[in-house]
Amino acid sequence: MNHPDTTRMTIVGPFAVYAGNAAIARQVVKAVLRRRSHPAFGTVRLPTGENVDWVDMRHPALRPQAMRMEGIGGPACRRGR
Repeated sequence: MNHPDTTRMTIVGPFAVYAGNAAIARQVVKAVLRRRSHPAFGTVRLPTGENVDWVDMRHPALRPQAMRMEGIGGPACRRGR
């Protein structure tokens, strides 16, 4: 059973947010998107004082790592297989 204050990963668009519930996750994503630009991951401090971690899974800085994890772009791909 999950307690309301249990932190879990919630996916909101391209973001993975580690928050207690989906409403908080959406609030964090809105705060990140209000910025002109943002890094690949970070922490947002909510007005309640809670720190919430997030990761932008589609951020360009993470693309090479994600491709390696999925096996995309490896030697077999370069040989046209």
